Amino acid sequence: MLRKLLTRRTGATVVQIQKQLGWQPHTIRAAISRLRSSGVPVELDRSGRVARYRIVPGEGQ
Repeated sequence: MLRKLLTRRTGATVVQIQKQLGWQPHTIRAAISRLRSSGVPVELDRSGRVARYRIVPGEGQ
């Protein structure tokens, strides 16, 4: 389910992931870190009002 949220075009915020999965923020960040360490290209976009995580399409999937 986390991967599905992160593959959306706009990605997902920590709050959106919390609402969908019921996880704490530190658990979300740890899961994203594990995805990255397994080779999944997850980017963090801080250009908006809130930070968004998303899986970069076409890179190492």
